[in-house]
Amino acid sequence: MDTITNLNLATAAELAVIAAVSGLATQALKKMTKLPSWVLPWASIIIGVLGGLVAVLVTHDSNYASAALAGALTGGATSGLFDGVSGAASAVQATSTAKRTVVDENAALKKRLMGLRP
Repeated sequence: MDTITNLNLATAAELAVIAAVSGLATQALKKMTKLPSWVLPWASIIIGVLGGLVAVLVTHDSNYASAALAGALTGGATSGLFDGVSGAASAVQATSTAKRTVVDENAALKKRLMGLRP
């Protein structure tokens, strides 16, 4: 959420309103409807956009587009959508680290082989 505030998309008060609206509405959707689980993150993003617009009205701001974007990001965050993205990023980083380790091991073996040559 600090990232959204640092990008000047929304104030802390607006983020609090957006997160509360998104989280509560998404939980209500889960319990009251039989929506498939793959729909809930998208519904949460839409609810977040609506929450962003509500936050603009509540805080008497005039930056609707930024609040809607902040709402979409916050809605996605409250539904765990970003966990999937961060999981993919972690997998890419782990692969990169593994490749670097293999390269380092190969370099060490090459040095040892060069030392064995007459």
